[in-house]
Amino acid sequence: MLYDLLRFDLGNWRPKQIYKTAALIEHKAYSLRGLDAWIETMLQEGSLPYGGFDGYPNRSLTKDLTEHAKQFDRYTNDNLVPRKLKKLFGVEPFGSGTARGWKFPPLPECRKLWEARNGGRWDWLHEINEWQRRRRS
Repeated sequence: MLYDLLRFDLGNWRPKQIYKTAALIEHKAYSLRGLDAWIETMLQEGSLPYGGFDGYPNRSLTKDLTEHAKQFDRYTNDNLVPRKLKKLFGVEPFGSGTARGWKFPPLPECRKLWEARNGGRWDWLHEINEWQRRRRS
């Protein structure tokens, strides 16, 4: 049998080829942890933690982002959150003094960057095209 298997023509099939299916994307979504789960939640909701400075729903303060991220990763801090967001979305800083925060690209662009990072078409639950303003509880 080994003789036959070694001579079997596999054509273009490669064992390391990963097929990008809807099930694979679903599996990736279920296995998200920490800051990745937090970011995916923000993208699904289309809103930033307490974002929306008078007509700027794409902005959020660092302290608010970190506070919200700690619900998903209790070990995160004011340095890890911006570093992750800069790497993934290229967020830009705004403000000075104690009111420092981050300006995010448009929501559709952030979602495309997320899909590119995770290798496939993500299942967005809400088809919205702009960041929404989230109110404090």
